[in-house]
Amino acid sequence: MVAAIFLILKRGTMMNRYGGKLLVLGCVLITIFITAATHVAGACDKEPGGAVERAVDRVRQDFNAAYNGADAVAIANLVTEDAVWMPPGQHSVAGRQAIKARYAAQFRALTPRFELHPGEIQASCTWAFLRGSYTRTDTPTAGGEPIVYKGKYLMIMRKQPEGGWKIARDIWNSDIRP
Repeated sequence: MVAAIFLILKRGTMMNRYGGKLLVLGCVLITIFITAATHVAGACDKEPGGAVERAVDRVRQDFNAAYNGADAVAIANLVTEDAVWMPPGQHSVAGRQAIKARYAAQFRALTPRFELHPGEIQASCTWAFLRGSYTRTDTPTAGGEPIVYKGKYLMIMRKQPEGGWKIARDIWNSDIRP
């Protein structure tokens, strides 16, 4: 649409054949375009009182509860169908079912204690990110010493058609050097 407006304006400046009609038409189209863009942007204004931030943080809290409950199904319910996990030193895990399988296997081998600490939340109309730190302690179910991890994460969330938020992408890494 912008290219068409530019073309009209460019041709509109050639007043010799069409007079000012194309220039006027171009100005009208620009006004309509700007008005429509402003209206769409206004529809995405943040909800009052930090409602989006609270909803995104609720997903973080629900993730903590699911992880600490060793509940791979509950974790899967917090992610989009096309979610992608990017764990450190491993290949990406793509899709809700693959993420669920990853956690089911992990929880069979380890007793988890985990906390995603709250951090920065930024949101737009349909996307939000949550950045923070985490602490995780894995105790092998077969016995052995617990392993403690501390690090940082970045979750990207997508607003769902019904209005809730789900995790679409997750990447994290340890503060401890390998």
